[in-house]
Amino acid sequence: MSRRSINIRFFIFVLLGAFAMIGCGTPLPIAEMTKAKQEIARAGVLRADEFAKTEYDEARKGLFNAHNFAADEKPDPSEAKNSADYAVARAYDAIEKTLPKLCAKTRDEVSAAIDAADVAFAVQLAADDFNKAVELRKEGDVIVQDGEKQLSNYPKESDDQKKIASRLQAFDVYEKAYRKFEEAREAADRAKNLALSQKQQMLDSISDIEDNLATAEKYSE
Repeated sequence: MSRRSINIRFFIFVLLGAFAMIGCGTPLPIAEMTKAKQEIARAGVLRADEFAKTEYDEARKGLFNAHNFAADEKPDPSEAKNSADYAVARAYDAIEKTLPKLCAKTRDEVSAAIDAADVAFAVQLAADDFNKAVELRKEGDVIVQDGEKQLSNYPKESDDQKKIASRLQAFDVYEKAYRKFEEAREAADRAKNLALSQKQQMLDSISDIEDNLATAEKYSE
């Protein structure tokens, strides 16, 4: 099912939920459904469909089932809530599985971009952006280590709420690392492009000088 279809069904669900609460006071799980939709959207932005497809698909399936339970002719708020909670849990699983892989892949891309900039003599011709890329990669590496530590430690928390809070904090740390790597890649690309531009300008200048020298020699004969 497409995201557009899910969005339409979610809108219909909210309307039905509103009418149900007004008409008979049935407590449909709108908050839980909204949270499930948000966490699935977050997983989607992080490319969970690429790195954690099974968990991501299960989350979307849970949200779809919650819609059906809530929008049925005889709504079942309890089952709708259970399905929404399941969707959130699977979305968390998808995010947890995705973030380390996303960071690792992006870091590899950063390293490739830095190497390409180095080949283009960015160290000499675009030092600011080149050094910034290298520094941002280092910062990302440090943050990833913090994220790894938090992900390994959150199951040791004493109760479920603390576990969830610690887990979400680990997600935020990993996303911070991912943003650092993204910035590093952009800086490396800028460094390479600037270096190539500077190199071409130098070659053009050398060519102009050679032409001028050739012309001067011609007229001096």
